Amino acid sequence: MARFVLSALIDGDRRDTAEFMQGVSHEFIKVNQTFWQDRVAYFEDIYQREILTSTPDTPINRVRTYISDCAKAFANQTDGIYRMTVKTGAGKTLSALRFALHSAELNKKRRIIFVIPLLSILEQNATVIQKYVGDCKYVLEHHSNVVREEQGNRDEQLDSYELFAECWDSPIIITTLVQLLNVLFSGKTTAVRRMKSLSESIIIIDEVQSVPRKLMYMFNLALDYLAHFCHCTIVLSSATQPCFEQMDYPMILSENADMITETEAMRTAFKRTEIIDKSSKYGMDMDTLVDFARNIIAENESLLIICNTKRTALALYRQLLFAKNDDFNLYHLSTNMCASHRRDMLSYINKDLTTKDGRKVVCVSTQLVEAGVDFSFESCIRVKAGLDNIAQAAGRCNRNGEFNKLCKVYVVSLKDENIVKLPDIVASQTAYTEFAFEYKRHASEYDDMLSAKSVAFFYQKLMTSTSVKNILAYPTRDKNVTMLEMLSDNYTYSNGCKRGDKMTKTVLNQAFKTAGKEFCVFEDNTIDVIVPYNAEAEEIINALFSGRAKSDYSYFKRLITRAKPYTIALFDYQLKNSYMFYSDKENRFIAVHKEYYDNNTGFGEQEMIFS
Repeated sequence: MARFVLSALIDGDRRDTAEFMQGVSHEFIKVNQTFWQDRVAYFEDIYQREILTSTPDTPINRVRTYISDCAKAFANQTDGIYRMTVKTGAGKTLSALRFALHSAELNKKRRIIFVIPLLSILEQNATVIQKYVGDCKYVLEHHSNVVREEQGNRDEQLDSYELFAECWDSPIIITTLVQLLNVLFSGKTTAVRRMKSLSESIIIIDEVQSVPRKLMYMFNLALDYLAHFCHCTIVLSSATQPCFEQMDYPMILSENADMITETEAMRTAFKRTEIIDKSSKYGMDMDTLVDFARNIIAENESLLIICNTKRTALALYRQLLFAKNDDFNLYHLSTNMCASHRRDMLSYINKDLTTKDGRKVVCVSTQLVEAGVDFSFESCIRVKAGLDNIAQAAGRCNRNGEFNKLCKVYVVSLKDENIVKLPDIVASQTAYTEFAFEYKRHASEYDDMLSAKSVAFFYQKLMTSTSVKNILAYPTRDKNVTMLEMLSDNYTYSNGCKRGDKMTKTVLNQAFKTAGKEFCVFEDNTIDVIVPYNAEAEEIINALFSGRAKSDYSYFKRLITRAKPYTIALFDYQLKNSYMFYSDKENRFIAVHKEYYDNNTGFGEQEMIFS
């Protein structure tokens, strides 16, 4: 509540200042029941024309229609937390949008907020949502901020970015999970400012299993607050729902929380793949994996290989490139490529997959393709991770049942995989190993490796493991206190101050400032840099160095907004190679020199074969 009130105060202050500096009043899109009625009518018209009457009458499409109809019927539910549990490829984006529009009309909500886990699919979903809403002016697409929000020790100083930052006033907002978590917990005033916009909203959280484990308890309690005090309707969307409601600090789900009731037709239609566990204690080396991949592609028209790290994916891509002898088209996908680059690459891949010109297709990717990327391969290799990752990988294989068979998804382990600094993946691999051992012993009891019972068993193993349970309350650098404690009773030492009964009683005991400064969604902070992917990106970079961009904040912000599709997130240690980068004198943004961005693999020091 304290954060919510502060949000309103900051927004009022920043808005007044920005309007004064610009000399114009901020315009709002009027959102009322008539507005939502118009959006619902537009959606239903285009849905009828392009989905119901134009798509083939197949078992999968009939199930997708059933799911969409269930979502529409569920719109009369009031504030609370609900689940939308459907297999990958079930049309969740459109079904969720249909629910949200109808619910906004029936329950007189202020806005709809779509939360997407990865930037790689945010633009794809944004395109779909804008098409079915009817006008892009109603949609704010807000993700990474290219402007560097912190420049030295400026706790009390108001900078230009804070004046013009997106404040989530649009009727429909599409943002990332990172941005939502920052709004709830970050100490940056640009994040706090947006919290008041969450009230009276419909919040769709896609691929909710992507929430970092250290944030599980805080995430549960924050959503409980939004649903039960801020009149929010929250939908958790996933094919593999974590057991949030069974944790020590549980998420309070609504009665009859499940939006979709699984039917036998759903189970049959979405039985598209067969999981084959080829993992072992010792694992494959890279040469063995290359040979294994070549054997699979010899028997199939297409192969998707998903790795746990960018380093592994790039190494495998390079070895396959040398070994392919022009018998298949080879692609690479990773977050070292900007969003525009990935979008173009996905277009090339989909074109190759659907052309059927006799050329086989191989794609080596990181796990960025596991959430919402709409393409379909005949076979898949997934480097061992969690069962949730494997389920998502399987969703990119035989997606529409077009191969008329059970396509094979192979789970492999790597001998020299370096994931020591990725404890989440280590924990997921351990939980999967325990699950796989149990499944092999009692396969008939689990019906399918990706059944609800299998997923529940995997999460039970994962969430009760010591390595995971010890981090659910967000450990801090002060080993005596967690962030959950800082933001609740705070009965411990924090920055040398004793809280609780030995201190003069105050209304607020929470260590808001300390917690806010330490909070970060991922352990290593990243900074967004602009890459010269194409002519438009280079033009934007040049304009950012202009005198007008230096003196005209509105112009600068417009350029920054245009630059978003051409950014990548880099860790601090990557920026130490200063010869790769350049910035303006004020250090408001960072750009990559052209020679360090490759049109096959993205950012990095490229080898000659990729030039």
